[in-house]
Amino acid sequence: MILPTQEIYDDLQRAYHFLNEELFDGKLPPCMITLQREKDTPGYFSKDRWANTEGDQRHEISLNPSYFVMQPIEITLSWMAHNMTHMWQELHGSPGRTRYHNTEWGNLLEERGLMPSSTGLPGGKRKGDQMKHYIIDGGRFDLACKKLIDESFKLRWLDRFPNKIDLPEYMSAMAGVDLGEDIESEGVSSPALALNAERGGDKLGSLIELDSEESHAPPASEKLSAGVTALGESQQPAVKKKPQGPPPPPMKTFAAPTTADFERLGIEQPRDKKSGKPSRYKFTCALCLTNAWAKPGAILCCGECPDKPVMAGVPA
Repeated sequence: MILPTQEIYDDLQRAYHFLNEELFDGKLPPCMITLQREKDTPGYFSKDRWANTEGDQRHEISLNPSYFVMQPIEITLSWMAHNMTHMWQELHGSPGRTRYHNTEWGNLLEERGLMPSSTGLPGGKRKGDQMKHYIIDGGRFDLACKKLIDESFKLRWLDRFPNKIDLPEYMSAMAGVDLGEDIESEGVSSPALALNAERGGDKLGSLIELDSEESHAPPASEKLSAGVTALGESQQPAVKKKPQGPPPPPMKTFAAPTTADFERLGIEQPRDKKSGKPSRYKFTCALCLTNAWAKPGAILCCGECPDKPVMAGVPA
């Protein structure tokens, strides 16, 4: 007999145990692993969220099943490791306030082969309230993940109605791209570069938000006016640059899922999160222009006009 609840949680528990041994020396305690479709969140960690009837408390790691089919299994597992790092810091370090990802957390994550990045791509900020990461190619997590998947590990159940994941949030967007050189869009098989080419761009920099003061430089006209004194003498304004640190480690890349992949698994084509039927209509009286809002299919009459005409409705 197929027991889908037991199978999916057995898979997640097996992954947690494996990553605990490989990345955290087996020192993390058992936790409650849950599946929740939290909006725009691949997963999260919650301290002491659960308690049993004996008074024992456990932390929670939650993963969003809407992301499972839209990304390689390695990325799904990386979000488990991301949140296991939060648990490690909670037990052995100094967590930041509420949702803040501090420097200590970023260093702990990088030690385990995941690079903290506000954009999910090389060049993003290393700390902040909203933080993503990418898999370091050849790093500790990458090697551990290969070992697990070589043992035929998989998630046996997937959400059949996933939402689209916007670029560059989808971490395989830069597949096939060498981030150390100037890139020509021609001949590079990458959905992000194809999108950039359609918009008239020709450099990778337009796709990545770099943590640099130069990216916020004022227009040339403002620079010119700033360099002219009240006496009409021109002087070159001082430009303060941040010191250049070492280049970010290389990012592990993956191929994006194809239509054939969805068909093979019986998955519906990903839906835009903002698509679908409108949840309410705007109704307007043609005589006095009074507005009202109600669910689709409602029939409203204007209470302001004597004849109480029926109000026309359109999607809000």
